[in-house]
Amino acid sequence: MPPISEDNCPASAPIKGNQSGLYHVPEGSYYDVTNPEECFATAGDAEAAGYEAASQ
Repeated sequence: MPPISEDNCPASAPIKGNQSGLYHVPEGSYYDVTNPEECFATAGDAEAAGYEAASQ
C-alpha cells in the first residue's frame, strides 16, 4: 500500500519499505528517518514483495 505521507505509513500497515529494497519495522533504529516507498502490514508481506529486513 502507498504511504500516507513522505514520512509515514498508516497504522494498519506500519512497516516501511524503502527504495534500497529494505524494510524497516517500528522498533528499528532507522524507522523514524526512513521515507517509505511502500507500506506493509507484516514483515512477511514486505518479504513477499521482494524487500529484505534492515539489519538495525
